[in-house]
Amino acid sequence: MTSDSDSSLDATRTSQAHSRLLRSGDVLAERYRIEDTIGVGAMGTVYRAYDTRLDLVVALKILHASIADDSNSIQRFESELKLARQISHPNVVRIHDIGEHETLSFLSMDLIPGRPLDDILNTDGKLDPERATKIAAGIARGLNAAHAQHVVHRDLKPANILVDDNDNAVITDFGVARSAASARLTQTGYFVGTPDYLAPEQARGGEIDGRSDIYALGLILYEML
Repeated sequence: MTSDSDSSLDATRTSQAHSRLLRSGDVLAERYRIEDTIGVGAMGTVYRAYDTRLDLVVALKILHASIADDSNSIQRFESELKLARQISHPNVVRIHDIGEHETLSFLSMDLIPGRPLDDILNTDGKLDPERATKIAAGIARGLNAAHAQHVVHRDLKPANILVDDNDNAVITDFGVARSAASARLTQTGYFVGTPDYLAPEQARGGEIDGRSDIYALGLILYEML
């Protein structure tokens, strides 16, 4: 087990490694021209890029080099595309493509203008009820669309929610999601997700469904208020 500071340091080192590799003007897969670094997530570094084929500015998520050789991580990375493509809704980020460039695996997706909700909470502090309710309602609509396709996010947290200037919320990162139609969503005694936002059944490594996401949404709404 590593501490939060250790994990943060590892993420920073990984981000720096990618920054040296991917610079403004670099082109991936003869298609994506890197413009800037957006941020670092649990599974990868996200870049702003120009898709020359679609004539569109996109977000490009590059899988962390430290886990690129992990077959389970690759499977989770690919599942993000497959699961997210089942969900078509304004409150869920749309995935365009998955690909490889030399030793890198990547996803291209809509570039959502706005900030992660955790950044908003860190800088703005407690939100007023009207604003918090609007953001929570957007998250709920996105979850409803996902659950209608039997997809459970399983790692819903402020860092996985982007909020634009009009307080419209968009859910990102279905990389650890699994289909709720499967017989078991986890191995016995094993959980996937961020501990602070886990429902009790998920923390115990038990069977979960969409209600586990609703539990996380309740915690997020509490945190906003």
